[in-house]
Amino acid sequence: MEKQRGELRRTYESLNPAKLKKAIDAKIAQLYRAYKKKSNGPRKVEASRITSKKLVPSMVSFLIGQPV
Repeated sequence: MEKQRGELRRTYESLNPAKLKKAIDAKIAQLYRAYKKKSNGPRKVEASRITSKKLVPSMVSFLIGQPV
């Protein structure tokens, strides 16, 4: 139990919030590029049936502010 607690504490203390945010933002951008690449293909839904605008995520805070 103490060994696990020590490992968790070392992991926690080694975390860098700014570095983690930068890595998360990079992954979000990568996912969005893949989405855009895939969605530029032939449409199966009529344009008139699409009612919401597509939002471009630029950072983690974009996703935090989105309704669930």
